[in-house]
Amino acid sequence: MEDEEPDRLQRVVGHRGILLGMAPWFMPKRVREQREQVRMQAARSREELPWIVVKRFTIFMIVLWVFTTMHFGFSHAYNYDRSQEPKPDAKAGLLKNVSGTTKQPDDLAADKSKLPGHSLQYTARTWEVVFAEWPPPAGFFEIHDISCNASSVIIGGRFAIYEAGRPTRLSLKRLTKLWTFGTVCLLCSSGQECGAFFKEGSRWNFAPNLQLDEKSTKVFKAPLPTEWLLLDAIRIPSSPKQNESIRIVGWDGALIVVATLRQTPLVSQWHLERHFALHPGLGQSAMKADFRLGSLETYEDVRAMHLGNGGQLLMVLLGSGTLDGWDLTTGEHLGRWSVGSGYTAMCHDDRDLMFARHGTKGPSITLTELPSVLRENSQR
Repeated sequence: MEDEEPDRLQRVVGHRGILLGMAPWFMPKRVREQREQVRMQAARSREELPWIVVKRFTIFMIVLWVFTTMHFGFSHAYNYDRSQEPKPDAKAGLLKNVSGTTKQPDDLAADKSKLPGHSLQYTARTWEVVFAEWPPPAGFFEIHDISCNASSVIIGGRFAIYEAGRPTRLSLKRLTKLWTFGTVCLLCSSGQECGAFFKEGSRWNFAPNLQLDEKSTKVFKAPLPTEWLLLDAIRIPSSPKQNESIRIVGWDGALIVVATLRQTPLVSQWHLERHFALHPGLGQSAMKADFRLGSLETYEDVRAMHLGNGGQLLMVLLGSGTLDGWDLTTGEHLGRWSVGSGYTAMCHDDRDLMFARHGTKGPSITLTELPSVLRENSQR
């Protein structure tokens, strides 16, 4: 004998099915099939019920987790406690942490710089574009060298030297052609005195003081090696009674030679005194760590060099977009930074680094904050 079927089965088989429920073999075949089908569906529903519950519970928990994560995430961003950020120390110009320890911005990545050839990145700096109007056709105008201060910029092109006022930090006035000397290296001081080195064939020429009247400008044969491909120079501060001296660096395709160009007393002649040569394997790191610039023994693909602080600071820009800083007085390698590739000239005004490169519509000048270790060395 079988158990009594639920109400659902009674509705299917009708009154006759209820009377014959104790003897299902007397039911018609159609009624027995319907009765079996209903019973199988009921059994299937009872088996699937736990999975349905688990599925719906899982979906509910996922939705709840997503909602909770978003809620706490937005709440944390809105209520972020800025007291834990490094705070500027107005006296020292450095970043001071809440713990009281003082770090320079570049030192935040110094721990990673122990790897050979590691580059300190401009992670915390912004790049800004300087607006300028170039002589037409702008697409053909090239910048070979650039000298800058807070009020003006001197630009050396292939066939002329230009000057542009700097009314704001991010703009230049219309360029004015000053001289028709094609320049390789500008020699401009803060007093707006400018000279230039330029090459004619394999011979280096030197104009210590460019005059507005070009016919009055004296040009000397510079006693520089003909194998030098690139150079930079800066006047060494001296008293009026001393003969003028110029710190000069020249790159010959492998090494950077540091020298001094001195004027011979009582004679308008110059002679070159070489001091030492630089390459990436030399010097000690200012970070006092096992820091090496890799296995490089030569400087290859140098795009620009810049002397500062009376010839005590040297910056070297490579084609790979790497910028090296050197203290020529102590022999310290001050750091290596990645600034981007394609630049052909650079300068700094003790606050910002200015880089120039050629674009499809003319030169492009961008600037960024001077790294603190370079700024301190340029102002001491």
